[in-house]
Amino acid sequence: MKAAARPELVRYAAAAADNAMDLLDDAELLSGAGRRARAYSAAVLAIEEFGKAAGPLALVVMPEGLRAQGRRSGACSSRTS
Repeated sequence: MKAAARPELVRYAAAAADNAMDLLDDAELLSGAGRRARAYSAAVLAIEEFGKAAGPLALVVMPEGLRAQGRRSGACSSRTS
């Protein structure tokens, strides 16, 4: 599998961050409507989405040689357990 280019990784991270912000907006609306359990769930999902945004950004700032080393060792491949 071909590694994602830096601009593509930035787009992935931005999309995840946008989704996280939307989830936080939903959480605020739900909380204001007295739907606290659902608001909490949406907030937790937002935290997870922010985590998804961090991974691609880490790869963007990682030196290319280190990224390539991870690909050669299989560290970046998907695993089944």
